[in-house]
Amino acid sequence: MRPVDAHIARRSALAKGFREATTAQGQKKRSDHYYLFYYDQQNRKTGWRIKISHGAREIMAGHIRSDAKRCQIEPEDMFKILSCDHDREWVDRHYAEQQQR
Repeated sequence: MRPVDAHIARRSALAKGFREATTAQGQKKRSDHYYLFYYDQQNRKTGWRIKISHGAREIMAGHIRSDAKRCQIEPEDMFKILSCDHDREWVDRHYAEQQQR
């Protein structure tokens, strides 16, 4: 698995239903990383989370595997989410199917 450009990965995740972590007041959390949480079709925050370092130029295979494990999906699917190969419909459908198991 090849690395994914960090800017592309962040934009891709945001386009697929992930949102940056915020404080209780709705402000972006200050951290060394972007924490992106997936919100399902009912607009509920889920346990799916992607972590991207602010200074990273690329997301390496090890980080992609870690994010995939956290979301309980295959690393190749996480790669496809981050590299724009999977669309929002795929993410919504896959999350819903996972919740039915």
